[in-house]
Amino acid sequence: MKKNSIIASLGSILEYFDFALFGLMAGVFGKIFFDPSNPIASEIKFVLTYFIGFFARPIGGICAGFLGDIKGRKKVFVFLTLLMSISTFLIGCLPTYSQIGIWSPILLVMMRVLQGVSFGGEIVGAAVIIKESESEKKKHFGISLLISSTCIGAVLANGSIAILYAFFENEILSYAWRIPFIVAGIFGFIIFFLRKNLSETINTHENKIDNSFKKIITEIFLKKKLLISGIIFSLFTFSLLITNIFYPVILNSLFNIPLGIYYSYTTYSLIFGIFLSPIISFFLKYISKEKLMIIFFSLYAISARSLFSIFEKNFSELYLFIFLMIQQIFIAVFYTCQMGIFLDNIPSKIRYSTKAIIANISSAIASLIPILYRGEKAKFYHKSTPEILIIILVFSFISLVIFKKNSEKN
Repeated sequence: MKKNSIIASLGSILEYFDFALFGLMAGVFGKIFFDPSNPIASEIKFVLTYFIGFFARPIGGICAGFLGDIKGRKKVFVFLTLLMSISTFLIGCLPTYSQIGIWSPILLVMMRVLQGVSFGGEIVGAAVIIKESESEKKKHFGISLLISSTCIGAVLANGSIAILYAFFENEILSYAWRIPFIVAGIFGFIIFFLRKNLSETINTHENKIDNSFKKIITEIFLKKKLLISGIIFSLFTFSLLITNIFYPVILNSLFNIPLGIYYSYTTYSLIFGIFLSPIISFFLKYISKEKLMIIFFSLYAISARSLFSIFEKNFSELYLFIFLMIQQIFIAVFYTCQMGIFLDNIPSKIRYSTKAIIANISSAIASLIPILYRGEKAKFYHKSTPEILIIILVFSFISLVIFKKNSEKN
């Protein structure tokens, strides 16, 4: 593995830790950053604040993508690290609602937007740098290392919450909630200085000579079928990922399954996920990414109904464990293969911008899924979850075929 790949993956651990930590702090932030006299309104406002980060992602990702194709991968990539580090550190220093009133949630929203902007271009930039730094033999392993780093970041975020409640439970609302954000911000600054030693990729040097915003827009417009099919193709992977993230809230509200139990097993499945992508990268030496995706598309279509129905009669921790492990396998396969397919088939001079548009628009659409599970229709949509995912899967499969045909033409 080359230095570029290791440093790029190391930073993604921090990015996913920071972004996941914010979501896991939902219960705490609703109490300290919003009016405590109205807990329901506080919860709603925090959920909106959380989603602002998701909708800031496309803005940051697309801007980073264009600048990365014009000015160079390294400059943009290093700036995104600094942005995430500053915004995360400042969240840990923000005054609460009891101290400055309405300005507290306003400042929180501002920091969340900066986190979202940074997050939108982070993993795409890391993937592009790894693709352009590694040899053909090692690129799959490099990408798998990057995807594993996202699981490590999520595990560390879950672990941080567990440590806070184990040792600082009585102090969380007063000061202890600040600790993980400040520590993460400091580590972010360390990674920022490490990333300053990244070397530019060969393709970027070539692109900087003749690339401009107008030329990139023109090139992407000429390949609009590639872009649209790519967005729909990646929609299923992000839908599956978002569903997994928000499923504990669904199970808790509909079946009174304790959140603590779910998050414990989620952590186990994420630890399991750390090792899955490197294993998948080994098999990609013997089977194409497209064939592997088609096999697992078929398996998911067959098994989805049974997988989600295991909670409807009786809940057991064993069922929960099996559900999360199987979901993690599918997510790892789809994410690893999807990332490789995009990087192999998008031309280098528009690789960062096109992949950023695809990833961020599809993830923004997928982030709307949890809205279905609120209110009176939550139980209906819970029972319909596998059917909803299968419909998205079918469109993604068709788009994979179209994407490959268009990439071969180009």
